[in-house]
Amino acid sequence: MKNLLLLLIPLVFIVSCKKEEAPEAAVQYNIFVNDWNPDLVGYSSGIPIDVTGGGQLDINYRVYGAYQWYDSAGHDVYFIARYEVLELIDTTFKIAAYNDTINPNLFAINEMINPSAKWESGLTLYGKRWWDHSNSNSNIVHYYNPFSINNGEAYLAITRNLNGDIYYGWVHLNVQPDMVTFYESGFNQIPNVPIQIGQTQ
Repeated sequence: MKNLLLLLIPLVFIVSCKKEEAPEAAVQYNIFVNDWNPDLVGYSSGIPIDVTGGGQLDINYRVYGAYQWYDSAGHDVYFIARYEVLELIDTTFKIAAYNDTINPNLFAINEMINPSAKWESGLTLYGKRWWDHSNSNSNIVHYYNPFSINNGEAYLAITRNLNGDIYYGWVHLNVQPDMVTFYESGFNQIPNVPIQIGQTQ
């Protein structure tokens, strides 16, 4: 019996001295959401939007056209190009359509925004180029439309660098020739906390 008591006393002491671990702090979000109703539609004349809720225009949609024709070695060459782009009005922003630079895939709903995504200072949404070599009767058309697999629907990730702090957000839109439709956007006003594509709270 004495031996049993001697064994129990150290066990009780060890259990009573164990400290309780503090619970982990919950991740904080403060997401400003734009849910445009009706949807915001931009055409070739362009349309700027505010994604942060700060009252300033951050991103602009524009359509560019380029034309060229000339004679070369006795035959006419005609060239035309048309591009739809998102310009970053505020240079503290970056934008990405792809979630990784090594194995890139388009962003999808509920996907966590990857800090190592393919961030860019501007983004071409749609492009079309024509070459018409009249004398050889050839007409070559090249398209750039990364969102065609989703019928033009796209989710883009955005970041903003303010004094070394990184803010994360997203934009939901649809891209068609000479037209873009903005559905909604979200922007986390808490720095250095990535969010999911489509996250609103």
